[in-house]
Amino acid sequence: MSDTQQIICSIIHFLKNQLSDGSLTQDGCESLEVAIQCLESAYELSEKDLSDIKVSLPEILKTHTTAPLDIAESQEATPEQKTEAEKFKSDGNNYMKTGKYLEALDCYT
Repeated sequence: MSDTQQIICSIIHFLKNQLSDGSLTQDGCESLEVAIQCLESAYELSEKDLSDIKVSLPEILKTHTTAPLDIAESQEATPEQKTEAEKFKSDGNNYMKTGKYLEALDCYT
């Protein structure tokens, strides 16, 4: 089974869990059922493929999204960086007031 098919199997498994948790409306459930059938058909997945889930979708997301967020959260701006950022913001606001939008954009970025 290809990597793409494995990812799709994880998505289908996730969607099937959503169907069983009871939080969706009847229309929502019907939409998910159609989506599952379309994915199975488009990627030519069998029941055997679907039963061979190696990694769940939440695990994939956790693995590929938490590391960058953890790094970003752990880097606190220094007081000097905060002062510099406030100056850029103030300068940008002043440029906006006078209609100098490109200069303001430079300050904000």
